[in-house]
Amino acid sequence: AILEEICRSEHQLALFERLLNLFSSIAGRSVYFDLLHQNNALLVKLVDLFDKSEWIAQEVASYPMLLEHLIEAGDPAHRFDQTQLQQNLELQLDNVADDVELELDVLRLFKREQTIVIAIAELSQEIGTGEVGLYLSELAEIVLQAVYQLASKTIQKQYGQPQYTDQGVEHEAEFSIIGYGKLGGHELHYQSDLDIIFLHNSKAENQLSSGPKSIDNSMYFARLAQKIISMTSVLTGSGKLYEIDSRLRPEGSSGLLVSSIQSFYQYQLNKAWTWEHQALIRARYVAGSPALQSEFESLRREIICRPRDPRQLQEEVVEMRNKIYLAKKPVEGDRKNIKQSRGCIVDIEFMVQYWTLLQANKFASIASYSDNIGLLSELFRLDLISSSQFQLIDIYRTYHHWLHKTVLQNKPAEIESEIIAAEVNHVVNCWNECFG
Repeated sequence: AILEEICRSEHQLALFERLLNLFSSIAGRSVYFDLLHQNNALLVKLVDLFDKSEWIAQEVASYPMLLEHLIEAGDPAHRFDQTQLQQNLELQLDNVADDVELELDVLRLFKREQTIVIAIAELSQEIGTGEVGLYLSELAEIVLQAVYQLASKTIQKQYGQPQYTDQGVEHEAEFSIIGYGKLGGHELHYQSDLDIIFLHNSKAENQLSSGPKSIDNSMYFARLAQKIISMTSVLTGSGKLYEIDSRLRPEGSSGLLVSSIQSFYQYQLNKAWTWEHQALIRARYVAGSPALQSEFESLRREIICRPRDPRQLQEEVVEMRNKIYLAKKPVEGDRKNIKQSRGCIVDIEFMVQYWTLLQANKFASIASYSDNIGLLSELFRLDLISSSQFQLIDIYRTYHHWLHKTVLQNKPAEIESEIIAAEVNHVVNCWNECFG
């Protein structure tokens, strides 16, 4: 049966090698062979998924326990419900409480299992590209919240609770994680890094932790952030959760790892470049203490809704796009880089950011969105972009569909130019219409 399925593939040799790799990894573990032998439907599904995705084949070969997620995925409403998933993870973590290594192993397996479930649903056409980005982003939020809680517990054991005194009243200082980029815009894919910054609300007087080994709150939060980065990105025998670029800082690349939300506001107000305000459009609270969420949202809205000089804004957006293009040097000609080539994803993102910063001071509702689809929809609803420009939504989704396909096959984010020629031409026309 398995040979018949392989023969139907256009990539028979590659598929055979992927399956052979799995069988080699489960050699001596008869339970997995029995599972495949007794379930022909599972075997057919396995071959189909391995044919469509080299990445899934590698994941299942490395972690055969993932095979059970190929059998019966269940109702989508429950499979991807963020609250239900968070509760499931909390129960799993409770079973290994106070053993940090086991807790992190539980987190890594949970993340890997749920990512596979999402990938299978996409390849089975149960969910679309937009839902994939949303579900992967929500998964990252769940994982980051769990890591934050584990890291906080560890730091609090050493130093106590961070506190401050404001107008004679003592407060607990709070800490939040802000997601930028693909995470902030609900657009993560299967192998995305996380772009995050760390903020706290400590201020005024007596900014110290409460434990016998008391330290300044700025040092406390720096150590907490370092612990979160370490727990999230350390590579172990069970893999790692996510890669985090710790060069991303609240107050520019030369700033501290963690900033107070007041300092962050002053930086954004007085020192930030236009490209940093572009980045802020795709920023949102993702984990940590919810006490800072509304304050961050108000801050973000105020910065995005500031009035701007249209000509200067246009020049600065185009200048930054050209800098990125020259730095990335994407392929052109017979092939296109789906993200970086002219007429592709980044061009659409920059147009959306330009329109947002140009119009948000007059139409504040635009600032309610951090995702490009939501932003384009709101801009069109307000009659701020044309029908032709609104078609960028469908093109953006098409590009992400192709991007997911390349990621699932462990290939570069490139595609033959002729496949997306019409889309590229439309984006270039919109760009020229927008920027001249």
